[in-house]
Amino acid sequence: MDIHHAAPADRVQCLLDVLKAVVGVIDMSDPDHPSFADSAADCLDELLRHEADIRALLARAQTYGRQTLSRGSS
Repeated sequence: MDIHHAAPADRVQCLLDVLKAVVGVIDMSDPDHPSFADSAADCLDELLRHEADIRALLARAQTYGRQTLSRGSS
């Protein structure tokens, strides 16, 4: 998804999907969780499935943060 041009509701859904994936990886890292994966590669693979969205969300957040800071210092 190109979140830079997406509607706010679509960006929120993208963010929720990424957060769910991150929480899923945390669960995979927990030996007491049913989805435990005794493999760092499995955890990394799950994050890499969302790499483009994670990077796009980070870029968007950084851009928003810089714009907010520059407005505050004017």
